[in-house]
Amino acid sequence: MGEHTVIYLDESYLSNMAKAQLGSLTDQDECEFWLSLLEELKDKVLADRIACPEFAFQRKEAALDTRIEEAVGRIIDELSQGLRFNTWKDILNLQVEDAAFKFLGKDPPQREMWTIAFTSNPQASLKSRKPGECPEG
Repeated sequence: MGEHTVIYLDESYLSNMAKAQLGSLTDQDECEFWLSLLEELKDKVLADRIACPEFAFQRKEAALDTRIEEAVGRIIDELSQGLRFNTWKDILNLQVEDAAFKFLGKDPPQREMWTIAFTSNPQASLKSRKPGECPEG
């Protein structure tokens, strides 16, 4: 397994790709750009070359525009394939836990580095992140 490049997609990217899918962009060149970017990202995700983790705020921001909310959600699902960033509360809890152990003069629990930021290993194969499901293509 090769190393994945982790790509965080800002809400504006997700929104523009959703608008292009829905046909709500008036500039044809812009529409083609966002649709081709989406297809390229999907291809690379399914080929296990990149990982596009979901972040909780992406869906919250998308919910502010009900016209694109559902399309953004589908794009997030297709690109993240179950990979998610931990919430800021989870990250804070891990940091507090580590600090408490250090304060007590003890070693913090051993954990893989990725567990601080992600709910699952972003370098794991797509198949292992989605048990029971095989990627298409």
